[in-house]
Amino acid sequence: MMLERLRSSGVPEVYASFDALPVEKKSRTLFTVLSLQQVDFGESYPIMGGGAYPFTADFRVDLLTPMMVDPQDTARFFFQRIVPAMLGTDCMFLKFDAQSPKIDLRLERMVYGGTFRLHGAFCIGETEESA
Repeated sequence: MMLERLRSSGVPEVYASFDALPVEKKSRTLFTVLSLQQVDFGESYPIMGGGAYPFTADFRVDLLTPMMVDPQDTARFFFQRIVPAMLGTDCMFLKFDAQSPKIDLRLERMVYGGTFRLHGAFCIGETEESA
């Protein structure tokens, strides 16, 4: 769901953290990595035809660019494209922690990212098969 949200918001080349595509096959200019860090579900409650499960989820989003890109440009892209996409979900935004840009020598990329904490409800309705 979050991958599609970022992709549909105009963030180019979004990959899951467990993606098997080698870095060499990804964009040389920039790409984004999304990883689910943690999810906690609360007690369920009944809703019409099913149940709702409240949850809190932490997502890590990293933007990877060439090492020579101006860190200000990277931060600007992150706050103009990625942050609005993450805030535009059907969940309640609880917290955002951004880290300073880091150089990953192994990947030969600058990494700028942050962790988003979102709160929502996962709803399971009655299906036609079970009715």
